[in-house]
Amino acid sequence: MIDINDPNLYKLCRKKHYNIKCCIPPKDIEIYNHLEDAHYITNDTEKVIMKGLMNEIWLIDLPTLMRSYRFIDGTPINLETLNERGKIIDNDLIMNWQEVSSIKSNSLKFAQRIPKIYKLKIRTKYGTLLNVNSENSVSNHFFGDFILCSMNPDGTPNLNDKWVVDGNIFDKTYEFVK
Repeated sequence: MIDINDPNLYKLCRKKHYNIKCCIPPKDIEIYNHLEDAHYITNDTEKVIMKGLMNEIWLIDLPTLMRSYRFIDGTPINLETLNERGKIIDNDLIMNWQEVSSIKSNSLKFAQRIPKIYKLKIRTKYGTLLNVNSENSVSNHFFGDFILCSMNPDGTPNLNDKWVVDGNIFDKTYEFVK
């Protein structure tokens, strides 16, 4: 049996540099992530749609977008540059698809590979239910999906802040730290 709540089973990793796309649609738009078999609805907190390396889509909040990505031309992402590339409609910022680059970070995360024989569900800190190694996914999950989590201030895995990265994508977007 696999234990996703055992902090000793997680290994240190960090984000690599890669290019993906994002947009900011109106609120209450439903989207579907075909890798984690998850449904999302844009809202006041999670308003940015990200489109990943396998055309999977998910939501993030504006602070995460600004901290973790820059526009493909190197321009930092902040409220000023978002307003320049988007438009305000009914007091909401709307932005069409833009290519963005991840900011390679020394900020450490934790990851655990879940062998693909295990089918699990986890809930993100925002309440979204994600499927690990979903049979409904278009992915073969390689050797299995990864559950990632942030780091607590004391350097331990924050098991209250988990998300899933498909096994086919992990090596392109994260690297383990020795």
